[in-house]
Amino acid sequence: MAQTYTRPPLPPWVAKPHDLASVDLKAIELTPKTSVLCINRGAAVYYDKYDGRDYEVPPGYFEVAYEVAAHFRERSIVPGSRNPVTGGQQMYIAILGIDRPEDCEPFSDAEVDAQAAAPEALDRSDMPAEDRAIKVVQTNVARARTAGRGGRARDVSVEQNASRDLAPGALEPPVDGDAALASRGLEPE
Repeated sequence: MAQTYTRPPLPPWVAKPHDLASVDLKAIELTPKTSVLCINRGAAVYYDKYDGRDYEVPPGYFEVAYEVAAHFRERSIVPGSRNPVTGGQQMYIAILGIDRPEDCEPFSDAEVDAQAAAPEALDRSDMPAEDRAIKVVQTNVARARTAGRGGRARDVSVEQNASRDLAPGALEPPVDGDAALASRGLEPE
């Protein structure tokens, strides 16, 4: 079993421990595991998942491995900021020292309000007029119109290979496969 480390809390009189990087080292090699300083520019907690783990990123500054920060940054698109004409977009998560300084500033209250009012990630201001008109459809309405949803129930059967005989148990969920064991917190064999 792999050894784990839980960082204990610092004594109350210590604000931050000293970084003991070599004094002649001006920068460290950026690897996926390098700890980087980031900012959640938004006013709300950003929720995401990386490598099967859930993360809750509060507004403000935080440190995390570069590979995790880059994943969050690419997925944290600000509503109403993705311009399909120029390819530009804004992100909630920024990596200080890598992203432009202006992209590492918290959003103002006015910007937060504008983001909350945007119905989608796209910024349609540079698009032709006919592409700007959108209609927001509630998910449950769209789902009801999808085949097999909201209509009559359909009978489903599974047949054995090279025959018309029913395959017993083919539609039953597995009870002892790796995924089923992991879902119960057990180690697969």
